[in-house]
Amino acid sequence: MITISFKTSSPKAIAFAQKLMESKRETQEEIRQDFKSPEFQKAIEELKRRNAEEKTNL
Repeated sequence: MITISFKTSSPKAIAFAQKLMESKRETQEEIRQDFKSPEFQKAIEELKRRNAEEKTNL
């Protein structure tokens, strides 16, 4: 987790922080969508299968 704090009420600093938060939200939504994709699910199942074969515990 990244935490950024500003000790100013500068409009530029506030605008910058808002842009960072929006970028974070967009990235998180992209990740959520990727998790739902069939390709991702297939890759996870393959990793689980390989781990089970090798008795790897992650």
